[in-house]
Amino acid sequence: MGARKILVTNVPPVGCCPFERDFNKHSGQVCVKFQNLLVQKYNNQLKRMLKELTNTLKGSTFVYADVYHIFDDIMKNYGSYDFENVDSACCHMSGLHSGLAPCLPHATICPDRSKYLFWDSYHVTESANLIVAKRILDGDSNDISPINIHTLSKT
Repeated sequence: MGARKILVTNVPPVGCCPFERDFNKHSGQVCVKFQNLLVQKYNNQLKRMLKELTNTLKGSTFVYADVYHIFDDIMKNYGSYDFENVDSACCHMSGLHSGLAPCLPHATICPDRSKYLFWDSYHVTESANLIVAKRILDGDSNDISPINIHTLSKT
């Protein structure tokens, strides 16, 4: 019979990670628009494809987790999530947003990683991952559709 309940996450706003902000110096203090436009185009096509698969493969449910939307919300409303920094990496060596060098043993670590969205040039912190996980488990249709994981597990 195979898998019948499948979760697929979309791509987060990669133009907002510290590496992209530092590498694309023309972006200044904002996210890199071109990368995020490409991601949004991909995400729209992915969502369309998952709807088609759900309609085509009877008895299957494909659930679309919109992590792009979740991260966008976190970055816009970071204070309500108890973050102080959503632009720079907690583990840093160089770059305006600490994104030009990897997190190595001699890197500087921020005093409280729970206050940062990004751990390093690309990856988010445990605090951010917990928020995403909770919203995928119990979120509304803005976060995950057609149903959240909690509801899916009961079907």
